[in-house]
Amino acid sequence: MTTRWTPPDPRQLPDWRSSMIEYLSTLGAKRVMREAIHAGHCTLLPMVPGMPASVGSIGAELLHQSGSTAWPPPICTTPPRT
Repeated sequence: MTTRWTPPDPRQLPDWRSSMIEYLSTLGAKRVMREAIHAGHCTLLPMVPGMPASVGSIGAELLHQSGSTAWPPPICTTPPRT
């Protein structure tokens, strides 16, 4: 059974955002995200708030700073094509 998402009332957004931030730091949320990534159901885009740079240039800089010469780095996997 699928449950339809209902957006919160705009007046509830500040509290909703705070709750989401708290939830995203839990082990359960990290497990769900890890499973989604491994299943190829999401895209990770490296972003730095306030930095006027493209996602590609930020990713390249992160890869460079990690000292890795491999592409893709070992932590990255290509999602399966379905």
